[in-house]
Parts: sequence; structure tokens; C-alpha cells
Amino acid sequence: MLTELTKNNMKKLNQLLIACVTSLSLLTGCGSGFDSGEGKKIGQIVKIGSHGFFCSTYEAELIRGGFNGGSGVNGNALDFTIKSKKLYEQLTKAMENQQEVELHYSKRAFSGPCYSETNVVATGFKVLEKKEVEEKKVEKAEVKAEKIEEVDTVEDI
Repeated sequence: MLTELTKNNMKKLNQLLIACVTSLSLLTGCGSGFDSGEGKKIGQIVKIGSHGFFCSTYEAELIRGGFNGGSGVNGNALDFTIKSKKLYEQLTKAMENQQEVELHYSKRAFSGPCYSETNVVATGFKVLEKKEVEEKKVEKAEVKAEKIEEVDTVEDI
């Protein structure tokens, strides 16, 4: 009778242990997810830092578009996570120098709380020279002008 009771308790203890290990691994990094997309954004880094008490991550914010070099009223924010310390240090330098950057990123389908605060993860970046920034702005303006012309043409019909 005592042996049967001990076997039953051991079985429940093993199940509890397996559940705890599985939950812990999903919450601390094994739940880092998988890439669901990738892309590029252009703007200025306006906020960057290390966050977290138990699970520290590097988090940053990029302002895209708008007036006054991207920091104006129409700027759209992109919050993202930086995985490597080297990339964090390079992006910090770009922010301190108020440089326009082309941020390369991937999106995660899901992520555990110790992996990142966002599902957008920086994979690299390129500092844009003034000439490149102006060219990108001209390209963007030309695309907007083409869209406006298309709308005018459709309305004329």
C-alpha cells in the first residue's frame, strides 16, 4: 500500500517538474519565436537603452518621416529590440550624432518575455549620408505625386 502511494506521488511530481521546466523554458528564451517577415525603415534613433531586471534587453525607438529631420509632428515611431551589444553601441553612436539611418529588421511571430519587449528585432543598419537622405526624400515625393496623378485620372473617368 505504501509503495503504491509513493509511486503515485512520484508520478505526480515528475509531471509537475516537466510542466515547470517547459513553462520556464518558454518564458526565458526558448520562446524566442520565428521570423515572420523582414524589412527596412529610415529615420533617426531618438531613444535607446537597456531594459529589464531579470532578463535585460536592448530597446530603441526610431522616428520615421515628419518635419525637422524626422523628429517633427508627422513622425511615426518604430519600437524595436537590439540583440547584440556591438549593434547597440553602433546605434547609440548614430543617435548621439543625430544621424539618419536605414534600419534593417526582422519581425517575430511571437517572443517570450525575456527575449524582447517588441516583436521587431534589429538585424543591422546603415548610416545614410546627407545626399542619400535627400535622394530618398525625392523618391518618396515622386511616388506620392504619381499616386495623386493616378487618383486624378480615375476621378476624371
